[in-house]
Amino acid sequence: MSDGNALSACSGLAQAAMFEALWVAVVIPAAIPIIPLTFQSQGDPATVWEGAGGWKDMIAELEQSQDKIDEYRHTRLSRERWDGKDRDAFDGKMENFQDQIGWSIAVAWVVTACLYVLAVMVGIFIYMLFLIMTLLAIFATAIVIAAGTVVGAPAALELEATANQFAHMAYTVLNVSAKAIELTSRGVAVLWGGMLAANAIGQWTQGNNRVAATYGNAFVRGLDDTLKGSLAWLNQWAYGKMFGSPATNWWGKPTEGARTAGWSNLERIFGGLGGIDVGGNVVGGWEGSAPTQLTDRMIDWGAKKVGLDTGYAGDDEEGTGPNDKRSPAEKYVERTQPKGSGS
Repeated sequence: MSDGNALSACSGLAQAAMFEALWVAVVIPAAIPIIPLTFQSQGDPATVWEGAGGWKDMIAELEQSQDKIDEYRHTRLSRERWDGKDRDAFDGKMENFQDQIGWSIAVAWVVTACLYVLAVMVGIFIYMLFLIMTLLAIFATAIVIAAGTVVGAPAALELEATANQFAHMAYTVLNVSAKAIELTSRGVAVLWGGMLAANAIGQWTQGNNRVAATYGNAFVRGLDDTLKGSLAWLNQWAYGKMFGSPATNWWGKPTEGARTAGWSNLERIFGGLGGIDVGGNVVGGWEGSAPTQLTDRMIDWGAKKVGLDTGYAGDDEEGTGPNDKRSPAEKYVERTQPKGSGS
């Protein structure tokens, strides 16, 4: 996580919002549907931002490669020093290389922009979530304090009614925002896939006859991470389904009034499980969701059995020692992208 990055605090704020939601929901029933949103918002947009930076660094290296080709063609091996049919063939091949690199740069810029946009959107959502849950936590605390006194009991009922209305509006805002992020993410996935396909076709038409093998290798190396991510998503989706959320329209806006009933037994169970899950990450007990801990180990074991490298150990920039200092994005690219392939 980058120091000084405005998104660096988001991971901790998302965890805090989850625990605030569990407390608030005990006092304010309308806040119960917010709990799945706080659980699903657990993440680290700062890492996504770093990933975008890794792609941007790769763009710089690709541009340097293009500059090197120009240097060799026009300076070190100018037409005055080397001319003829073989030179024409050389120039044609170098132009093909530059075109292939150009396709890759275009795709990388799209990926970089998409990652930056998603990181900011998720970061803003987490900040908003934390602010809303903090206000609701203040409401809940005030209600409990007022209800504990004879004089304040009538005021506590009025305050609870106001808090329920605010929680209902808060759920509407958060749910619509979460839906917007979901739709954006799907759009990015479609755009990303389309650009990768266009890049593959473009490189193939420019003479890269290994592009299918390269993409196939990258696909196989990324299967373990893809499966882990799918399991984590399934865990969050199932968690949300266990709560009696208000009926919503296609955009995610509630179509019913604020919830007034308290916790159901099933919600208590899954609310507690969600708190334990997030708590394990807070204290460093595990990384990722608890239900995927066993499956992650099984996937790693199976991947290694078939020859996929899912682990990493390194010390310097090349990762050759025991203390790898590179960013998670750089480790991911090194782990999942093919090595030694290309034309």
